[in-house]
Parts: sequence; structure tokens; C-alpha cells
Amino acid sequence: MCTRIRNGVGRQMQPTAGVSAGEGKGKEKPRGKIGKTGPKKIAKTGKYAKIGIAVPPTNQTKLEGEKVIFSCEAKAMPGNVTVRWFREGSPVREVASLETRVTIRKDGSLIINPVSADDSGQYLCEVTNGIGDPQSASAYLNVECEYEATFICM
Repeated sequence: MCTRIRNGVGRQMQPTAGVSAGEGKGKEKPRGKIGKTGPKKIAKTGKYAKIGIAVPPTNQTKLEGEKVIFSCEAKAMPGNVTVRWFREGSPVREVASLETRVTIRKDGSLIINPVSADDSGQYLCEVTNGIGDPQSASAYLNVECEYEATFICM
């Protein structure tokens, strides 16, 4: 039995009866799982298309009125990275309550300034370089309200 890799696809081959492995040109039958063995190759350069999140966002708790910064630093080859941010499944730039307070930096970081209690929830960053599957990571924002206790004595 041998494994043949051709055009990025691996197959286990077994010669037909009467021909031992390594002998002549026996018919080959695919055996076992057939699938890709690694990342896609970029045709012109021969380099592998890899993308990953090097610095994912982390869960944070902020007081209402503070600024929050979620990191989402991607490493990719080729390096033309696009970062998109989502809040509870919707693109942050399409969430009406966030649109005037949200910024996405060139390094992929998401800034919300100032935060309000309604901003609490899950934030997901998705990175892609147009090749292969997008990668994502998420974090939760908890916004607490600062309050003053008022006591009435009778």
C-alpha cells in the first residue's frame, strides 16, 4: 500500500491482486478517505494561502461612558487582510445604536467610544484574505452602569 499525492490530493492506493507494491503498473484502486492534504496553493507564486488570528479579542467589562478596544490582529499570506466585525450576528456598522460610536482601525481593532449599557453582548471579528476560509474569534462585552445610592431617612 502506498500514498500518492497529486495536485494537493492524497489517495491511498493498493495494487490489484497478483501485483505486489512497487512492482510494475498494476491497476490502482482508491482506498480510504480521499481529500485535500493541506492548505490551497496559490497558482502563480506557489506559496500557501494561510490566514489566522494572531491576537484575538478578549472578554471585557467596562463602565458606561468608557472606551472599549477589542483587538483582532490577523496574519496572512498574502497579506491583503480584510477584517469585519459583528455584534450579535449583525455587522457593527449596520447597528443603528453603534454607527456613530464605532471605529475599525487598520490593524483590525474595534473601538466603541463611549460604551452604553445597550452595547453589552457578543462581538465577533472575521478575517479573510480572499483565499481559503475566513477565520473568526469572538469576545463578550459587559457594560455596567455606575449608580449612586440615595437614602431617605424617616
